[in-house]
Amino acid sequence: MRFFFVGIFPYIAFLGTAVAVVIRGQQLNLVQGLLVLAFVLSMMDFNFFRIPLARLAPLGWFFLAALPGTFLFSMRGESLVVPAVQYLGLLVAWLVVLNLFRYLRYSPEKIFNIYLQCATVAALVALMQQAAYLMGIELLYDLRWILIGAADLDYAGPFLRTSSMFTEPSYFAAFLTPALYLSVLRLSGRSRQLRIGRSLLFISALICTFSTIGYIGLGLCILFALRLTVRNVLISILLLAGLGYIASTSPALNSRLIAIPSALQFDLQGDENMSTFINGLNLAITVQMLKDRPISGHGLGSYRVYSNDYLEQSLPGNQALINRVNEIRDQLTLSDGGSMYLRLSSELGIVGMLLIAGFVYRNISWVVSPSRKNMAIASFLFLLVFSIRSGQLLRFELIFFWAFLFLVCSKKDSFPRTLK
Repeated sequence: MRFFFVGIFPYIAFLGTAVAVVIRGQQLNLVQGLLVLAFVLSMMDFNFFRIPLARLAPLGWFFLAALPGTFLFSMRGESLVVPAVQYLGLLVAWLVVLNLFRYLRYSPEKIFNIYLQCATVAALVALMQQAAYLMGIELLYDLRWILIGAADLDYAGPFLRTSSMFTEPSYFAAFLTPALYLSVLRLSGRSRQLRIGRSLLFISALICTFSTIGYIGLGLCILFALRLTVRNVLISILLLAGLGYIASTSPALNSRLIAIPSALQFDLQGDENMSTFINGLNLAITVQMLKDRPISGHGLGSYRVYSNDYLEQSLPGNQALINRVNEIRDQLTLSDGGSMYLRLSSELGIVGMLLIAGFVYRNISWVVSPSRKNMAIASFLFLLVFSIRSGQLLRFELIFFWAFLFLVCSKKDSFPRTLK
């Protein structure tokens, strides 16, 4: 049992998000099935039931925050299956992650090291992809023969936008965020938790994604990591100048950035960059949903139910825009809003978001040892960056870093007590 949880489960859970199996025409994600298997195995272990209930506090407060909107959702006569699946899925995934932590004796160093090992493998695969693409070895850069759930290949000028073992380059870039934070700390001389070679590996892998989200993540890492010294300012300028040059020479990044003002002003025409266009539609949907229920929100999982109706309300009388939406309807992220910020604001409302903010304020303390503080901030940055890119709650890496942050920084717990 321990070998499965420590030696197999977390590595597949982190790196298997693009692996799927097709059963009777339906594509089933490997990680979701693995989480169910891990939960079943956990239930067979008597020590699993000794996990303190206090470790479920963040999830409990999240459920509480979603309760008002979910109650109103049911009062409208909607099926409770949608929110029930969300509640149950989150509970199962959270318990599985806590059981993993238990097998690692709640040691933050051991827990975080598993992530770093996975990030190292993913970064090496990404550099292999880029090198293979430049050399024309399709078998090594187009991994869709293994990664059935991966998206179509994308390019940035003469380079491949590498996604490593993930579905898209942006997901891979978000996954690298914690490692990037430690890399910036290492290159600035503030921490030696990583070697310089490993730090350069992570940054090189990020550059190969040509991902706007990834570059935003690196910018946040620099902002959180560096002190105002001459050396650190120079390093920041060099990194940002390099990223700026890449952005200016990459058509993919340029098209995204140019379309952002139109999306924010709800002035979409349909000819914008695909990603920015879809995110702009999600923003318009969220605004409409918030206008209807700003206080309570619509309930957990409701974005999936109502987004299509609100999309129709959000479209102006621009027939060209309507035709464009109909052409790409199967590519829209109407199930989760494409961003956690958009999804949760519409599903939880002002009350729910304030409850979550209040819980974080009352229960998170950064007064921990420097190395653990670095890991905690790295986890926090992942949550920030991932939430820009995705509104998927049932993601192993999201729950892993969510639980890890609370484990390290909880005001009501301490590692000496935990390890007894």
